[in-house]
Amino acid sequence: DALTAEQRDMFESHREVEKELIKRIWPEAADPNGHAKVFRHERFWCKVPCEITVPEDRSGPGSTREYKATIHYPHSGEADYVMLRNGTALIQDYKSLAGDVTESPENEQLRDLAVMVWRTYVVEKIYVAINQPLVTRVPKLCLYQEADLKKAEQEMWERVRKSNHPEAIRVAGEVQCKFCKAVPSCPQYAAWASR
Repeated sequence: DALTAEQRDMFESHREVEKELIKRIWPEAADPNGHAKVFRHERFWCKVPCEITVPEDRSGPGSTREYKATIHYPHSGEADYVMLRNGTALIQDYKSLAGDVTESPENEQLRDLAVMVWRTYVVEKIYVAINQPLVTRVPKLCLYQEADLKKAEQEMWERVRKSNHPEAIRVAGEVQCKFCKAVPSCPQYAAWASR
């Protein structure tokens, strides 16, 4: 009831695209939501392993040894929509504006979500799509299977490791900082914003 007419139209448009995507993946389903689990605005997490070298001083003054240790960096993403059905998942990212968005096959955010959903629910196939009715009513579907997901996981882990490296270059800006919760305490953002 709190939605404007324009917002209601957009909501209905997203639902229509959603139903068509479900029919494309599960054409035999009489009830699009029957025998399925649906999650909306669910956050998925993973722990990215990283091997580090740690100095250890146990052999007396002036003598230092090192050992390898594994730490885990937390990484997460929030999915607008996930449907699980018969060993297959559908992940959708909703976009309500008409601006340019990286399409499903190249979308890093959806690829990361596919990996995290795969690890959380152990499904065989994962489809991802950008649900953006002002651009198209028939969005591209991208299918990830086990080999694709393993490769995507390694790429995600490498990216997370690099971004958490103490010497990684931090580049603040309007796009990359838009949703960051660390903005109030980030020195790179403060320096960028004061220009």
